[in-house]
Amino acid sequence: MNYTTLTLDFHYKLRETKTKIMKINFLSSISGILTLLAYTNAATSNVKTVISPAQFYETCNRNDSYTVVKYYTSWCHHCKRLKPIFEEVSNLYADHVDEDGFKVNFLNVNCELFGSTLCADLPGFPIIELVKPLHGLSVVEEPLNTEIEPFWKRIPLGFYNWAFSKKNPDAKIGQERILRYQGRRDTEAIHNFIATVVGKDKLANKVDLVLDDDYQCHEDDSLCKDGKVYSQRILEYIKGEPVYGNIANYINKERSKLENILRNNKNEGSTLKLVEFKLELLANIEARVDDINHDEL
Repeated sequence: MNYTTLTLDFHYKLRETKTKIMKINFLSSISGILTLLAYTNAATSNVKTVISPAQFYETCNRNDSYTVVKYYTSWCHHCKRLKPIFEEVSNLYADHVDEDGFKVNFLNVNCELFGSTLCADLPGFPIIELVKPLHGLSVVEEPLNTEIEPFWKRIPLGFYNWAFSKKNPDAKIGQERILRYQGRRDTEAIHNFIATVVGKDKLANKVDLVLDDDYQCHEDDSLCKDGKVYSQRILEYIKGEPVYGNIANYINKERSKLENILRNNKNEGSTLKLVEFKLELLANIEARVDDINHDEL
């Protein structure tokens, strides 16, 4: 091998090394920018910027919180108009944990980065969705594999997202837990949507707990205790009545009685809450009775 060949080989390897260094710096910059954006966003609002699928699923798949997700792109005009509104809504829930221990999280998902994973099935932008808590449901038996290789080995971000979904096939959210917002894009309307969904979901979950024979109410949960007493009275009648028509009449009379109480006690908050809860219990029991009767037919 002569001097000219050695020189050319040296310059080729030098150029190849420089190219690799540039790629490493580029990938490092992407990660650094995403992390910086996340910290900057966290400092100015209650909205967290999603920087990985692992972060998204770990936030959404919790038992103690609801998660409101905004899917957007940088080129979408309506997304830009929604940004300050979404942040304003999020600040209404900042550091707030309700009487049942639930909080509301807010996430931003940039669909230019997660288009093939988190945003794959979306019809357009912006999209707002509310994800309900697991309420004790199991989602992933094994912990998510969130390890990322060092910068010098890291693959481009888009491929990393795809690889994460392949490595963690159970990292998903059941459709029954997702509600998509379709109203006006203003603070009051979005806030009302969140409050309504959270209220109804918590009520439905408490009804399920009360009707669970194995569930024991907490000492300070009077609503649960009163619900247990009420539902047991209704169920005892149903168990002792073999005629479905008589059961249906009994439930209808009970419903009418509760609705009359609601009409005549509009200003008594605690009374209304208990009566509304009893109506939910009654509706749930009625649905179960109807299912049993339908199966027998």
